[in-house]
Amino acid sequence: MPKTIPHIAIFGLKGFPAIGGTSSVGENLVQHLNTEYRFTVYATSSHCSEKNPYKNVRMFIIRKFLPHKLNVFYYNLVGAFHALFFCNYDMIHTHQIDTGYIVPLIRLRYKVISTHHGRTYNMSKWGKVMKYFFRFTEKLMIRFANKVTFVAETEREAATLKYKKDFITIHNGVDPRQVIGEVKIKGDYIMFAAGRIIPHKGCHIFLDGLKNMNYKGKVLIAGDHEQLPEYKKQLEGYKKYLDVKFLGMLKDKAELLGYVKGARLFVFPSFYEAMSMMLLEVALVKTPLICSDIRENTLIFSEDEVTYFKSGDVNNLAKKIEETLSNPEQTISKTNAAYQKVCSDYNWESLSIMYKELYKSML
Repeated sequence: MPKTIPHIAIFGLKGFPAIGGTSSVGENLVQHLNTEYRFTVYATSSHCSEKNPYKNVRMFIIRKFLPHKLNVFYYNLVGAFHALFFCNYDMIHTHQIDTGYIVPLIRLRYKVISTHHGRTYNMSKWGKVMKYFFRFTEKLMIRFANKVTFVAETEREAATLKYKKDFITIHNGVDPRQVIGEVKIKGDYIMFAAGRIIPHKGCHIFLDGLKNMNYKGKVLIAGDHEQLPEYKKQLEGYKKYLDVKFLGMLKDKAELLGYVKGARLFVFPSFYEAMSMMLLEVALVKTPLICSDIRENTLIFSEDEVTYFKSGDVNNLAKKIEETLSNPEQTISKTNAAYQKVCSDYNWESLSIMYKELYKSML
């Protein structure tokens, strides 16, 4: 690698190819800035095998050692000590509040930018102990990082009120050059997708809505629905009433977007988001969108671009699905408008420049 350009270490992404929104942000970032910076990404073997996926990008892969839920703490801590004692980076960029506990350590030697991707303690997956831990690590990140950025304006507003400090918003984005794959399943289907399918993502609301309207078409669900055994059992119970196929976790982004592009309709019923990459990517492939009317969504798209339903209201969702399916002309108009929005306002070409300027100010 060239030695004349700044060298930045990145924590919190787990590895490439990206699985999930946070890793997608990091992957797009290094792809757009790897001619002006070189990057070392601290990754875990459960999510990564390629050591040099892009020019000027090196993966420092730490082998999985502890059980799944504890491995993230182990690999971040090992990476932090490696950066402190064996490396000489120009700066470090951490992602997610999960990494907050290592920020005081790496500040002993380095300037640190931390990106806040959402309040993990709001997720239904975690118990009380883990939620307390995430609140604690968030405080450490906010206090010790030199600069903190937020992907969602709602999250930045909440942190400003809580911590009485000024922060920066740099949104998530998409790359219009994204490859879209060919998929095996063809035909008329409605779709839902999430990286981790847990209750706050609202998949059960989606399936209840289809059940209430006695929907007879195909239903595809992509993502890991085995995170919570009881919830998995609940979701698979809908097979009695609907033609549901669970695709599992699709690690290939092109394949996932191939399924999304082929869908007649995509439903996004989440109760909580920071700023969803999935939402932007559905708009990118021009698939009609029905979303819960949480503020995190309404700040991104208007009702001229997507269709909103009352969050958690199964009957209202069923009504909106029926209206959308029966009004194709209006639907096409909305998908075109949503596509234009993401290409103009949430394009990685412009978002990466914001990160580049931030890096320059730190260096």
